[in-house]
Amino acid sequence: MSAAAPQPSPKPVPKVLRIGIALEQKIVQERLMKIGEAVTVGGNPRNSFVVTGTKLPQRFEMFVARGDAYSLVVPEWVEGKISWRDGIRGLDELRQRGEAVKRGDLYHIPLNENVRGKVTIGSATLLFQFVPAPPEPVRASSPADYKARWFDDEDPLFQGLLGVFSLVAGAFMLWVYVTPVTEHLDLDALEDAAKLVVVKPIDLIEIPVEAPSEEPEAEKPAEEKKVAEEKVAAAPSEPKAVTKESVAKKSLLLQMLGTTGNANGQAVDDILGDDAAAMRGLDDALNGVSGVQEASASGMAAKGGTAGGKEDAKVGVGIATGGSASTGSGAATKIKKPIVESGEADADVSEGDAGGIASVVKKSQGRVVSCLDQALKQNQSLNGKVSVGWSIQAGRVSDAHIVKNTTGDTALGECVARAVRGFRFDESLTAEVAEFPWVVSGQ
Repeated sequence: MSAAAPQPSPKPVPKVLRIGIALEQKIVQERLMKIGEAVTVGGNPRNSFVVTGTKLPQRFEMFVARGDAYSLVVPEWVEGKISWRDGIRGLDELRQRGEAVKRGDLYHIPLNENVRGKVTIGSATLLFQFVPAPPEPVRASSPADYKARWFDDEDPLFQGLLGVFSLVAGAFMLWVYVTPVTEHLDLDALEDAAKLVVVKPIDLIEIPVEAPSEEPEAEKPAEEKKVAEEKVAAAPSEPKAVTKESVAKKSLLLQMLGTTGNANGQAVDDILGDDAAAMRGLDDALNGVSGVQEASASGMAAKGGTAGGKEDAKVGVGIATGGSASTGSGAATKIKKPIVESGEADADVSEGDAGGIASVVKKSQGRVVSCLDQALKQNQSLNGKVSVGWSIQAGRVSDAHIVKNTTGDTALGECVARAVRGFRFDESLTAEVAEFPWVVSGQ
């Protein structure tokens, strides 16, 4: 019976460094360091162990990692004992025997997995030794472990085939890209095809032209004559000559349309008089008139009298009511241009840049100008100062209210306050604007 094959020896598990801090003979902190993790001590909270009241700097690397091995690094004033090759030895003895390598002001002592000991740092004692690493905790399963995956890690055949097909497809695409396109042009075949084409001459066909007959044209039917007469009647006729009678009739019509007020019978008799009187009325009506004028109640008085009188208006078509009418052009109402001048802000800034207030107000001042433009249409003499106060929280305007309004126009003040509520400042700005003035006027 054959002997059983020897089993391979298990691979040794590397040990990890175990360190504890003792104060007044009592362990207050203990840690298992990861393999290759350095150990630092000092007053800095980011150290591996926080030790205060010592000569050590804020961050001092006492156990320096070199792969899986460590070196103990201590200054000359640090005391302690460690298990060495031939027994328990003190740090001073190792320094004297030269087994602690001096580099500058520090002594480096190489450690192995069998070394353990203690180091005294002021009132604290640092205890260390190497112990087997604890088993890794089993990772808890999560819902993501049960979800379907694009690729299965346990199917190498599928992944291998997928890789092969991907390489083949990539090579084919590269071949298609680099292969030039060839054009087959067979000139001999084109010449042979050209010889087969038979060009047949086209016979010209003569179209006989009949000579005009000298026979008299037959009479058109009655219906054709009627259509021709209708076309002639529909054609525009030549302008008629201007006669004295037509001018007189037009002048009479103009005078009748231009007559306003309570006309008496004598005026009508004059208009309906003889031709000479009608022509004189036309000359008087058109005398001194140029262009088209707009009639208004205040600016268009009847020539030679007031509306409602017995004298007739000689020019224009219009009825004056409530006052005198005149053919002269009335003065047009001129809308003043709004002028807005901003002052300086009285503000208390909690957060952000105070200069951002004036910058945003200047950029958004068009809203205030729009409010003033609407107000000037109602009151041309409007002028004064409108002051508004508001609060800014994270760039947003709140509690916008009127502080002062010397224009006397309440609607203008409310409009300016609404415009301020639409201002948008930087999100980092928080402030209280006690008063921001605008001087408004029209020009």
